[in-house]
Amino acid sequence: MDKIQYYVNKDARTVVCVINSTEKSFLNYLANRPMNEFFYSTFFSHDKRMKLFMPKTFKGVAKCNPNDEWNEEIGKLIAYDKARMKENASFFKRAQFVLDELNKFGDMFYEQVNAYGARLERAHDARTATITKAVGTEK
Repeated sequence: MDKIQYYVNKDARTVVCVINSTEKSFLNYLANRPMNEFFYSTFFSHDKRMKLFMPKTFKGVAKCNPNDEWNEEIGKLIAYDKARMKENASFFKRAQFVLDELNKFGDMFYEQVNAYGARLERAHDARTATITKAVGTEK
């Protein structure tokens, strides 16, 4: 669960929002999806799993324009939104990493299936040539 903290500096007309404890947000998201055990064991070594960890904190800063009226609550909303946007960008960066890994796996699987198909075709051609030769010598 995220812990959200606000730091307000009325003199500087600034609000900072810090979202903590998000390191495993993406892993928790994956853990609640079907086939998570298969997914982890098949696609991710320990090193790759470490890339799925997110930063521990995200910070958003709202600075009030000198021409605007100071409002702490609006500053908190803006700072929170900026921190969440950074968290979401981090989340989707990890999602893209997962998609890239799945695409690599798909490409590898496709190449293996095609290679197997080519071997079957060569074996069939060799059997056909052997049968044709055998039938041709019987005449």
